[in-house]
Amino acid sequence: MRKLFILLIAVALVAVYFAPAMAQPRKPYGAEGMEIKIDGKVNIDTYWTDNDKNAVVNPTGFDDTDLTWDDGGDTRSRFHFAKGPLKAKIDVRDVKKHFASYFAEWNFGPGFLWIGKDDPLTFNPIHLPPPQKSGIGHYIGYTGEDQIRLRFPLGPVTLSFAAQTPTNTQKTVVPTAVNIDNTIPALEARIDFVVGPVMCAISGGMESYEEVDSLNKSYDIDSHVIGFVARYFNGPFSLHGTIYSDTNDYSHGGPPHSILGYDQPFYDAVNDTVIDSETVGWGLAASYALNDMVTFHVGYSEESTESDTSTGWAYPKEDDNDGWEIAAVLQITEFFSITPFYNVTDWDTRRAGGATPGADIDEGKSKAYGARWTIEW
Repeated sequence: MRKLFILLIAVALVAVYFAPAMAQPRKPYGAEGMEIKIDGKVNIDTYWTDNDKNAVVNPTGFDDTDLTWDDGGDTRSRFHFAKGPLKAKIDVRDVKKHFASYFAEWNFGPGFLWIGKDDPLTFNPIHLPPPQKSGIGHYIGYTGEDQIRLRFPLGPVTLSFAAQTPTNTQKTVVPTAVNIDNTIPALEARIDFVVGPVMCAISGGMESYEEVDSLNKSYDIDSHVIGFVARYFNGPFSLHGTIYSDTNDYSHGGPPHSILGYDQPFYDAVNDTVIDSETVGWGLAASYALNDMVTFHVGYSEESTESDTSTGWAYPKEDDNDGWEIAAVLQITEFFSITPFYNVTDWDTRRAGGATPGADIDEGKSKAYGARWTIEW
């Protein structure tokens, strides 16, 4: 409750500070004089996946190859609106009219008030196109979070703050828990800045919830992430890198880091407490445009997850993954492209924690190869 009180005080102070600028009579905003633009793209991904017989993603226990055709989670139509100090966007994905993103933004002078649904401020994809189809790092098709943001451009620096819906991927950590309480939103902040030819950003997020057992005992579970991303452009060459640290699967910035949940907090029955887990990851991707029709991409990323220890859990859980990919974007016309790609994910090894040391378990490899077919307008 103390965190909620601090949050409410902060919101009230912001409202009081900007009250003079906001104290204007409401006027209806019709379509007259509004700028409207429409764009979008349609993708079809045609690819094969090969999983080793011991790959953690393959429950069959033998080598397996499958062909998949899908839209890659990135087929969409976008509608952009602008009038006076207001801007809005509606991003509709697939034929079911799923709203992947929608927001409206108001320029109130010193900054911007943003309300809607989009990728979190901590969303920093590691790889460049095409999407990772079998592994870690690339978060294509992420559908975003409901958020309220404030953004303040300060010359070469931009400060952004967001409050967003708590994660809906929480798992019951304490076996005796009968209820999960969310009392504050997830909170995020981001600083974008430029250093010479390099565009940089530092972002962080945190959230907290409680698990309550039948005796009304509460267990606090906190998660957070902090990351750094940089992008460098020099003519036809570009470089994109990121590094981050994530505690207890702060899941707003992308998918879980461990398929088996090793990145989740867990319960230590000996000490009747919750043990945290931490993931550290990094990635690097490069692109080179040979000409107007051919651009090559290559990328590598890895993640390592490890739990804390205690007197009742002397050895940590550990899980490592890494992956790499190559691709070439073939721009056939200004609106049609084909992107052949190949990637390998090494699920590496995992080790179960406990009172005695566990043995390393080989989790195998997964491969994906095929092509993305895209028409944009």
